[in-house]
Amino acid sequence: MSTCVNNLKQVGLAAYNYSNDNGGWMPHGASSISNTVYTSNGYGCLGGYLSQKGLIESKKIPREVVCPEGTRFGVNVFKGSNPAYSYAFNASLAAPSSNGGQKEKYGKVPNPSGRMLMGECGKDTWHNIMKTSGAVEPYAFSLDRRIRHSFRHLKLTNVLFCDLHIDSRGPALVPVDTTEANDPDRYYKTY
Repeated sequence: MSTCVNNLKQVGLAAYNYSNDNGGWMPHGASSISNTVYTSNGYGCLGGYLSQKGLIESKKIPREVVCPEGTRFGVNVFKGSNPAYSYAFNASLAAPSSNGGQKEKYGKVPNPSGRMLMGECGKDTWHNIMKTSGAVEPYAFSLDRRIRHSFRHLKLTNVLFCDLHIDSRGPALVPVDTTEANDPDRYYKTY
């Protein structure tokens, strides 16, 4: 668990530095299912802010973005043919995109010690199973509800907050979703 906490802190510092260089916004790809938020150097990406040493060969993603305890379909992500990142952003802090929605600048968040910046996601970007076209398929998106958090550390999940402190939480301490009634402490966003 300590490696995961250290990794999450490194990614959080990269995101903090990114926001300082980009008008207070988090990466635009924060709600994307793509690994490009971590690998590219272009708009909306953290690649230039993370060390590019120790890349996972098959996907060229930095080791800091993968929890050593992460798995995809039961295969350790370091050994699998398709590893992916273990941490997802709070999409409420991403730069506005074509899908709209309320967005907040990282530096303007009220109560940064209570606002999630990022945390551990599902089975490494595959959060839950959806039925589409009669088949069961993995579905990925951002951390905007409890079901998309991963509780892989003895039923705890690591969460990085906007003030850059990390807390390990059980499911009862992660709000069910982003409705104001279920999120009175504004863990996800300002209502």
